[in-house]
Amino acid sequence: MEIYIRRNRDVLGPFDFEAIQQGLDTGEILPTDSARFEGAVEWMPVSQLPGMRIQSSPVPPPIPPVVPSPTVRLVPQPAVGAEFEPVKIGCGAMLIAYIAVALCAILVGVVLYTLGGETAINVVYPSFLLGALGWIFFDAAALKTGRGQVAGMVNMPPWAWALAFFLFWLITLPIYLVTRPAIVKVNEQYPDGPPVTGHTPRSNGVLAIGVGCLLALLLALVAIAILTVIGKRLSETNPELRSTSTVVR
Repeated sequence: MEIYIRRNRDVLGPFDFEAIQQGLDTGEILPTDSARFEGAVEWMPVSQLPGMRIQSSPVPPPIPPVVPSPTVRLVPQPAVGAEFEPVKIGCGAMLIAYIAVALCAILVGVVLYTLGGETAINVVYPSFLLGALGWIFFDAAALKTGRGQVAGMVNMPPWAWALAFFLFWLITLPIYLVTRPAIVKVNEQYPDGPPVTGHTPRSNGVLAIGVGCLLALLLALVAIAILTVIGKRLSETNPELRSTSTVVR
């Protein structure tokens, strides 16, 4: 007979009768915990299960525990019948992570330029980007991203994470660092993968990369416009630049 144990909001199990009795004897399962077995309509206290022996003073577990018993190890499981909802990553966390990564990149660049000049920057930065690209791809592959663990465009397969990092590393790296803990948590709760939610990781990856390309193009146009305005202002305020441009023409 399979028995489920409910403690607070977590549903644990299923356990057999002997595992429940062993948990009661060691104190890992409390008589006040709720229990339900196959065919039962409502939850009941563990103490009311038929044939269950309740000790007046449970023996405390050994300190420290050497090897936890696999039959009575209480691992939180999703509630029976509960619908899975992908984790939503907040924009505030992404923005904070982006600012932190950008500041670190600027600080490292200043230190490298101070110590070794442009040569140090040209050597260290490409090495860092190549290593980070490999880490993101293999880490995302190990976590099996893109299975619906998170909602939105961050629900991307490993190849999309790697391609997004290759195109926009300063944006992708902080987003991945914020998204990774949520993916790890869902994977621990659903080792075989979360239920199908209708999210399409392939289209999410293409959409994210497309949006990134549009943002990069927009930033490039804005930068060109700003540089053009600055160049005109300098040529108007500096006669030498104006005369030089006339001679060139």
